[in-house]
Amino acid sequence: MPRTKEFEPDAALGRAMELFWRKGYKSTSTRDLQKAMGISYQSMYDTFGDKHSLFLKALDRYSQQFAETPISAPDASLDAIRGQFQMNLDHIALRAERKSCLWANTALELAMSDEAVAERLAVWLRRLEDAFHRALTNALRSGELKTERDLRGLARFLTTNVLGMGIMARGGASEEALREIAEIALSVLA
Repeated sequence: MPRTKEFEPDAALGRAMELFWRKGYKSTSTRDLQKAMGISYQSMYDTFGDKHSLFLKALDRYSQQFAETPISAPDASLDAIRGQFQMNLDHIALRAERKSCLWANTALELAMSDEAVAERLAVWLRRLEDAFHRALTNALRSGELKTERDLRGLARFLTTNVLGMGIMARGGASEEALREIAEIALSVLA
C-alpha cells in the first residue's frame, strides 16, 4: 500500500521556487532545497526528480502565476499595462530578497548554457510580449491609445523594460531610478 505524502507538494514547490529566486540555480544546493522545502532528499527526489527537474518545475510554476497578473486578462488595456509595471516594481524590483523576476535572473544565469531553460524562457517572453500586444491592440481599438507605431514593436519594448527594471534593481539602481525607468517606458503610450 503506497504511503501518503507527509507534505504538501505544491507548498514545497513554492518554497523551492522562492529559494531559486533568491539564490539562483547554481548557488542553491540540494541541502538548501531540502531545508527550505521541509522534506527529505528521498521525498524531494521521488516527488520532483533531481535538482534540475525541480528547477524546471519551479520555472513552470512561476510562469503559471503570470495568469494572475494585470496584463494577462483578455480585456487588458492601458491600465493593465501600467498595473503590470507597478506590480513589477512592488513585487519584484523593490523587494531586496528578489530584485528581479525569476525569469530575468534565470536568463542571466542559465539561458546560454541550458537548452531546457532557454526553451521555457522563449515561451515565457513570447507570452509576455503577446499579452502586451493584446493590451495595446485593445487600447487602440477602444481609442484609448492613439499611435502610428507598430504595436508588436511597442510590445517588445515594454517586455524589455519590464525585465530590464529587474536587472537594473539587481545592479543596485535606486527606487527613484526604477520608478523613472517605468515612467519613461510608459510615456510612449501617451
